[in-house]
Amino acid sequence: MNNSIKKLRYTALVVFACSLLVGCNLLAPKPKMNPLQLQDMQTHQFHANKTATYNAITTVLQNQGYTIKSSNFDTGLITAQGLASGSSSEGIVSNLLFGSSDEGSADTTYFLISAYIETINQNTTSARFNLIAVEKTAEKHGAKTETDTQIQKPDTYQKIFTKIEQNIETK
Repeated sequence: MNNSIKKLRYTALVVFACSLLVGCNLLAPKPKMNPLQLQDMQTHQFHANKTATYNAITTVLQNQGYTIKSSNFDTGLITAQGLASGSSSEGIVSNLLFGSSDEGSADTTYFLISAYIETINQNTTSARFNLIAVEKTAEKHGAKTETDTQIQKPDTYQKIFTKIEQNIETK
């Protein structure tokens, strides 16, 4: 009987250890994209010259409530900032750009967007975007923390590209 109790305990221990490993794996964060995957997600080619693409990007950002912080046609760089309220970085950036936002939250999130535009040929331009959510959280005794999160959600970038393409087509 003593031997069967040991086998039962051993089996229970193995099952418990396996369930811990499986459970931890399910809760583990998604692996980050490597730099090439990130670049591929952030970059899109537009069938328009640099001027049309540059103007469309600027217009789309302003139409979505962003403030253009810097803009230089020659270098092809545009940076913008937008404000929102809430706590979910990826959800809020999508909501801010393309829909509703969470109102009433004490925490503040603002978004930094940079776009780099380059000419591929006379009628094709490439644009790469980088979206960063900066969450400010009020702590006890007036202290504040800031957390930067790079948005790595392909759908968010696709929505931006679609809006820019639509703007180019209407001009």
